[in-house]
Amino acid sequence: GDVLAFAGDAVLALHAESDVRQRMTMARAIIIELSADRYAMLRFLVEFLTDVYEFADENQMSSSNLAIIFGPALLHPRPADMATPLYAKQVTKVNEVVDDIINYGDFIFGNGPLLSQ
Repeated sequence: GDVLAFAGDAVLALHAESDVRQRMTMARAIIIELSADRYAMLRFLVEFLTDVYEFADENQMSSSNLAIIFGPALLHPRPADMATPLYAKQVTKVNEVVDDIINYGDFIFGNGPLLSQ
């Protein structure tokens, strides 16, 4: 299954929040509620993706490119929405949330302050 099982309203609520501090605080609150296994898997994956992202100049893998690749595997729209025109809009929102999670992983996982990227 998904690492994060909150692809519905919670992700859309994260995406709708315009203040990055509030958005990442909300993301952290959601992620902390994951099972220990899912939390550990997500933390490991985000740390790995951050390492890949640090070499974006060389590997062309920006955080947004990584989010496009990994976003649908981590979070996806509700199954009922997957066969509708709403799907494309939701996938875009999901990818933007995953992009934020990659960029602000240190803050989300408690390793550092929220810094502007």
